[in-house]
Amino acid sequence: MPGNDEANWPRRQGGEGEVVRQEALRARDLYRAVLLLALLGLVGLFFGQILQFLVVSFVALLLSLALAAGAKLLARLRLPRAVGVIATLFILFGAFVAMGYALVPPLIEQFGQFLGDLPRILAMLQEQIGPRASGGDPSATQGVIARLEREISGLLATLNYDPLALARDALGFLRTVLGVASVLIVLVVAAVYAAIEPRPIVEGFLRLFPRHGRDRTRALLADLRVTLTRWMWGTAVDMTTVGLMTGLALRLVGFEFPLLFGVLAGLLTIVPFFGPIAATVLVGLVALAEGWVHALVCVSALVVVQQIEGNVLVPLIMRRAILLHPAVIALGILFVGWTIGPLAILVAVPILATARVLIRHLWIERVSPTEEGRAGDGRPGSEEKPEGSSGGGPKGEQVRTGAHERAQGARRLP
Repeated sequence: MPGNDEANWPRRQGGEGEVVRQEALRARDLYRAVLLLALLGLVGLFFGQILQFLVVSFVALLLSLALAAGAKLLARLRLPRAVGVIATLFILFGAFVAMGYALVPPLIEQFGQFLGDLPRILAMLQEQIGPRASGGDPSATQGVIARLEREISGLLATLNYDPLALARDALGFLRTVLGVASVLIVLVVAAVYAAIEPRPIVEGFLRLFPRHGRDRTRALLADLRVTLTRWMWGTAVDMTTVGLMTGLALRLVGFEFPLLFGVLAGLLTIVPFFGPIAATVLVGLVALAEGWVHALVCVSALVVVQQIEGNVLVPLIMRRAILLHPAVIALGILFVGWTIGPLAILVAVPILATARVLIRHLWIERVSPTEEGRAGDGRPGSEEKPEGSSGGGPKGEQVRTGAHERAQGARRLP
């Protein structure tokens, strides 16, 4: 009937419109899925390069935080922020130049002596270790030691008598140095600009999150800044102190290359647990060429230095900055080195500290905020409050819930 057809016409139009809308939604979901797969494919294809870029960006972030902390100290002298950042950069650069001027000439001299004595050290190691390691038969380890001696002798002969090979090696080394220098220049420039004007970067990052989550994200960034800044200054003090104590201890026990291995021990301190172990093993092997007693004395001196570091320096300097269990740090260093690469081990601890801050803000505080407060992590306000106060207990939760609902209602108002 005509009347029925006219009455059903809007319903048919509505049904057809709903079908068109659903088809459009399916097409949009399909496009999003294709784009997501393409993005995942690109990430998988360039995974190594992306990780290297993230590590370099993280190092730039650490440098910018150091420059910002120096500018904050210089702001007490009423210096503008830009002037304070540039002054901090020149102070750090001057400190490195002065340290290099004082340490590099004797380091080069001791390193040359070490290379010259290396064949003799290997021969002495063969005499000391060979019979014991092979049950009285020195020929069992003679092949390995002889191969090392040939490689070192060939390297020294190349450096001394083959100018073409020396020029070829020097050219490759120069290429590597230029590549590293270009990355460092870009890194320093980016860190300086980020330290001078961090607000656009922070505000742009906050815009990636909904409005109701920006306060939590801002608190996360502030906590992350404090944690990484404490780690940087604590690590600098720890490395310097360990290097000085190691060099002095090795000199007192009569080690042949105290400055070289003191600097090496200080640099390896940036990798907890594994760095000190590597320094101790190297010192023990070199000292073993002079006898088992001398090796035992040198290793004992390094163990004393490491005990002082672990029981005095780390509790005073690093514990408040990292707040991580030693087992977590050790396993985390292995994981970072395995997934990103050996060089990433140098920044494995700040990466782990960043992960701790993210997990605490994004997961722990949302799941059990009172448990986080009982943990007593040293932050102000982390201790548990009385039940009737506005910061904890059911009444405090009701106050916060009511305030949140009022804020949501205010946002809905025109």
